[in-house]
Amino acid sequence: MPRGPAARALSATLVFGFLGLLVNLPRIAIFPDATLLLGSVFYLAIALLFGPLYGARAALIAVLPEALLWRHPETALLLLLEAPLVGWLARRGVLAILADLAYWVGLGTPLAIAFYLGLLNYPSPSGWVMVIKLPVNALLNVMLAEMLIRVHWVQKHAGDDQRATSRQPLRAYLAHGFLLVATVPLLLLNIVNGELYAKHQQTEAGQRLEEAAASVREELEEYVTRHQLALLLLSRSITNEGHFDAATLNRWLEQSHALYPGFQTLIVADDDGVPISASPRRASDGRDILSPRQPVFPDTATMRDREYFIRTLATRESVISEVFVGRASLQPTVSITAPVFTPSGHMFGILSGSLRLSHFEEFGQNFRNLTGASILILDQHNRVI
Repeated sequence: MPRGPAARALSATLVFGFLGLLVNLPRIAIFPDATLLLGSVFYLAIALLFGPLYGARAALIAVLPEALLWRHPETALLLLLEAPLVGWLARRGVLAILADLAYWVGLGTPLAIAFYLGLLNYPSPSGWVMVIKLPVNALLNVMLAEMLIRVHWVQKHAGDDQRATSRQPLRAYLAHGFLLVATVPLLLLNIVNGELYAKHQQTEAGQRLEEAAASVREELEEYVTRHQLALLLLSRSITNEGHFDAATLNRWLEQSHALYPGFQTLIVADDDGVPISASPRRASDGRDILSPRQPVFPDTATMRDREYFIRTLATRESVISEVFVGRASLQPTVSITAPVFTPSGHMFGILSGSLRLSHFEEFGQNFRNLTGASILILDQHNRVI
């Protein structure tokens, strides 16, 4: 090709490529979970005017938003393959609309099924919507591209290569007009319906998530409250019996632990924070939970440095701790405390129960089928429990 026409083709490719890029930036819903991409009109026009190589260059520019901005490289690849194949078939005398149809039937749609339903595993029906949307969108784009290349200004700058803009028989124009009349209203209707349906889905999904969050919160509060009341009742029973020897305390803890398996450990400590009774008595690795008796206990062997112990001594009331890592279990846990009094009203120590946070996984079972959603339980510092 001479230098003049080559430069003209390259400049038209760049201009139409960037026009396609700009048109692809807005997100217009054609179906729920699928958007209308009109940037293909411009690179298809270049493919019809100047051939497959120039069409591929224009497509490479036009699909950049889909690949980089919207993070759909698979869609960008399908559109990028469309331009050279349509341009190549059109150069061999195949009608543009039939060339585009041949691409989507023979290669584009099978690849879309492999990408969306196989490789990326899109949920149904979103995956099939994406597969169907692309050929429908392409049908409109190729007809608009044929109309675009027949604009006088475009024909004037197309140069000497007029094969794509040569006259076609009347039946071809009638076919294009019929397809436009049949397709455009359908697409416009789907755009309006898609926007309304998308808003409805968002509202419904938001309400469903709020319902799930409220339900999980209620289950959590009920779970913690139930175990707090159990500790208060156990503390009162110990006070009423009035015996604080290790054997008696062990009996009380073992009985309560059997009734409330949601506790990971139950411990009674004296007013100095030294544990004197525990259930179970051994950790999962076989170590004794209680430290051997010694004249002076380090803080790590007591509860005296724990915030929940300090608050319980100060307020003489039940306390629910923040999430912390247990010394015996080495697992995240929450401790509930209850003060233990002697029959005369003197504070003997505290009763502490650490909850099994693994039981929290059972909450929200009725909402596990929420599509594309996960239930996370966070502590007050936004850490995942």
